Amino acid sequence: MRDVQVADKSKNIKEWSLAEVEAGLRGTKTLCEYLSCDRPWTKPYFDTESYHDAQPTEEATQAILERSLASVDKVKEDQDGYARCDVREGGRHGMDPKHGKFKVSFKMWVMGFKVEYPELARLIELKGVGGDGEGQLDLSVYKRPEQLVNCMGCCKGSLTLKGVKKLDERVLVALQPGLPWSTYLVQHLWGDERAIEMEEWRAQFHRARRHKLDYTHIFEQEARQVSGVSRL
Repeated sequence: MRDVQVADKSKNIKEWSLAEVEAGLRGTKTLCEYLSCDRPWTKPYFDTESYHDAQPTEEATQAILERSLASVDKVKEDQDGYARCDVREGGRHGMDPKHGKFKVSFKMWVMGFKVEYPELARLIELKGVGGDGEGQLDLSVYKRPEQLVNCMGCCKGSLTLKGVKKLDERVLVALQPGLPWSTYLVQHLWGDERAIEMEEWRAQFHRARRHKLDYTHIFEQEARQVSGVSRL
């Protein structure tokens, strides 16, 4: 297990052990993991967000979570050893001062796998489940050359919107209580995770871009070939 890179909102970067991260979380509620292309390997992680004029019912919120998990299933469906029971979930819901609406936001982490985090955006695009709206996976959380990821139990804190400071106090909470808090650190790897091999995905991504093909068509064609039927 390697140390974890963390940063505050001013991007003061530190490399901490798990014990130091735990102590840091007791002292601040805006702590973030700091990801970079120099150290890109993380657990697969996913975000969804949707905006509403009023707080959705519990049933409606659960339906959004189910659509979000279905999108993760789509991304991972071709990867040996994946099952939905490998996914851990978190939520951060409440009024979003930036948009002035109620925001439903789910975070998901996949155990037992590792990936170079910027590649997740390409994989999501290929699977056709990225974008805005309920259950669609947010493509903006895989930035190169660096990305901040809020830690469990933290919020975004103060924001400056049109010169006015506002507070985003929505706290990220685990939806499966009782698990070790380090479960939700994307950089926390045990060393036996299965790497997501991206070579074929990269080739498909570039073919799709080059020929301006519909991503869904690629996978429908492959599914027909696997079943022994090839119809173009």
